[in-house]
Amino acid sequence: MAIRPFPLSKILPLLAIASFGACLSGPASVVRDLGQGSDVSNAPVKRGDWLLASVTASFDAKLAVTMPGGARLENDDYAPGNVNVSVVIAESVADGEAFMTVSGVEASARGRYTLQYAALHDGQSLLNQQSDALSETIGGTEGRFVDRYTLPMQRGQFIFSRIQNPASDFVLRAHTPGGKDQSGDDPDMLLIEAEQNGNLELQVSSYALNAGGAYALQTLPAMMARTPVEGRLTDGRTDAITFQAAAGGLYLIRGVSSDFDIKLDVVNKQTNATASNDDNGEGTNSLTAIEMQAGQTMEIKVSSVAGASSGRFQIGILRAGAADARLRSANVSGALEQGDQRVISRFERSYPLQVSGPGILLAEVKSADFDPIVRAIVAGQGHQNDDYNGDEHRSILAINVAQAGPIKLIVTSYKENAGGNYSVSARFFPMSNGPAVPSNWQPPAN
Repeated sequence: MAIRPFPLSKILPLLAIASFGACLSGPASVVRDLGQGSDVSNAPVKRGDWLLASVTASFDAKLAVTMPGGARLENDDYAPGNVNVSVVIAESVADGEAFMTVSGVEASARGRYTLQYAALHDGQSLLNQQSDALSETIGGTEGRFVDRYTLPMQRGQFIFSRIQNPASDFVLRAHTPGGKDQSGDDPDMLLIEAEQNGNLELQVSSYALNAGGAYALQTLPAMMARTPVEGRLTDGRTDAITFQAAAGGLYLIRGVSSDFDIKLDVVNKQTNATASNDDNGEGTNSLTAIEMQAGQTMEIKVSSVAGASSGRFQIGILRAGAADARLRSANVSGALEQGDQRVISRFERSYPLQVSGPGILLAEVKSADFDPIVRAIVAGQGHQNDDYNGDEHRSILAINVAQAGPIKLIVTSYKENAGGNYSVSARFFPMSNGPAVPSNWQPPAN
């Protein structure tokens, strides 16, 4: 979880502030009842120390730490779904006092809390890799299952494809003859035009990593129902186009503009059925579909997402036909599941570590090339951090290890398919009864 600076002025005006000092010869704790406002505890730290502080409360608590030199860090809800524990890890750049402020997220919060904290200095070096690389050659555990369907296409041909009844949030992708890539998500549909003869590859995958489930894929030929309409949007006004269907069927409306982010709103004037879309297929172009009977009229409203944009646009109206033998292989009921082909989405490198007893593991990753995430698996529990104090190129992770045993440290990236050079280090600070740090990441199943 990213830890962001918090303005000091946000805390000082609170009505009631109590102060409790403590010596940091070892881990310390304060058990108090939060009354009105906030409580402040202070502790001495030295330059180069790391202060690990956590608060466990009977209410939704927030923890803010001010370090010597003025850096201020805060955390609320360290672990997803757990509003009662907040954790801060803070670096001291000077000798002095660290001030730890406990408050409620709600101004009316009341209840008992336990604040635990420890200054970490020196420690045992478990890992110090100053130059390593993250790339696709090392693989990873986070990915998406994918089903692929290959179809022949001829230049100038249109194919319409969509995912129906997905068990979860799916994405439909296409690699077209000529090398173009398209994707459709919410709605999961694509209109593909072949710019040359060749094979079309359709890919069905999930939006979320490691997700799966059943789906139905429908793929149909499509043909122009009328000559494309050229128009110009002026000062964000909405243009309206009407079209009467000569035959019944599924009609596809495609809006294309290189001047503005185009949005389509379509209504069947007889049934009042509607369809709309912004951004589907290629860039900021739009695609939607609506059922029409012969003789019915649709109204197509063209607008700009930005509201005040101007520029030229083109509206294409196509009608989908019946599936033929060429498309039979892409009209199926399928499922994304274990055993399917899997596309790695985040590269990762792991480091096996071993600790000799209880204590605090502190791991750090830095990279000028990508936004790193540092993760660890300890006794089956996952921990992670991204962005120390708002720095997208530095991540710090602190874990309370209960007993001797192995630890798997992992370096990965925030963005998918990102990589580059980085440095990683890990130190261990033996101690018992250190600050509580809950699991905040679910490792993928083996």
